[in-house]
Amino acid sequence: FIGTSMESGARTATTVVIAVAAAGIIPGVVASTGLGPNLTSLILAVSGESLVLLLLITGVSSIILGMGMPTTVTYIILVSLLGSAISSIGGIPILAAHLFILYFGVIADITPPVAVAAYAASGIAKSDQFQTGVEAFSLSLNKAIVPFAFVLSPGILLLRGTGGAESVHTLTAADIADLGFFVPEVLIPVICVFLGVYALGPTVIGYLYSRVSQTERALFALSAFLLMAPMLLLNAAFDLGGFLGLVGEVPNTVPVDLAMRAVGGALFGALAVKNRREAGDKAAPTVAEQAEPTD
Repeated sequence: FIGTSMESGARTATTVVIAVAAAGIIPGVVASTGLGPNLTSLILAVSGESLVLLLLITGVSSIILGMGMPTTVTYIILVSLLGSAISSIGGIPILAAHLFILYFGVIADITPPVAVAAYAASGIAKSDQFQTGVEAFSLSLNKAIVPFAFVLSPGILLLRGTGGAESVHTLTAADIADLGFFVPEVLIPVICVFLGVYALGPTVIGYLYSRVSQTERALFALSAFLLMAPMLLLNAAFDLGGFLGLVGEVPNTVPVDLAMRAVGGALFGALAVKNRREAGDKAAPTVAEQAEPTD
């Protein structure tokens, strides 16, 4: 039994070992050619002082560089190329930065034109490859928003603090007992992320209890953003206002975050109740339908 288990483990680990060994060449090339620092410098120069622009550029770069590669190789390569760009700005925890890059690197498997996983599925379903990739990306839209929630609300990852490893730690019993921190920065954001993912359902599919109009789909999308990553919208608005010289720094405070999540929750609740009532009205029989036919 032990010998069989060891043999099975070795066979299973072979592909991972090969991938890691092959991927090890890439960081060496990056370090020797100076590509990593140059790419990081380019991203930082283009994004300027905008955290939102930095995250968007890094996300798109992760999708492009992650196309057609296994997950393990994708993670190793992307972290070596892009990890320092995120973690060096805004006091973002290293774990949040790595998960941000990993999520977008994995999204590459379902993002056309090189949607490897979607193309494999289309071969099984005998469907159009590109359309399958588009549908796969649409149905996985939440994966493009959750990474922003990781970066902007590290409490979702059960982390406390910002910046490097010396100032960030995983939650302890004392942190959980500190309700002034745990409830607004961990519990509420986690619940809101679940609600936000649920709100993206009618946004993508166009149906909840009944059909959803285009305007309602846009409002569901807005509620999802407010629930999952409210500071992303606020940072974007202040970046635009700063570019136009209208506003100053972003009020990155917990009360502002909670207020925006409350607005998103209220908007989602109102839309869900309205849609439920519309479904009930359509299902309810009219007076003529209730009347029994007479001879």
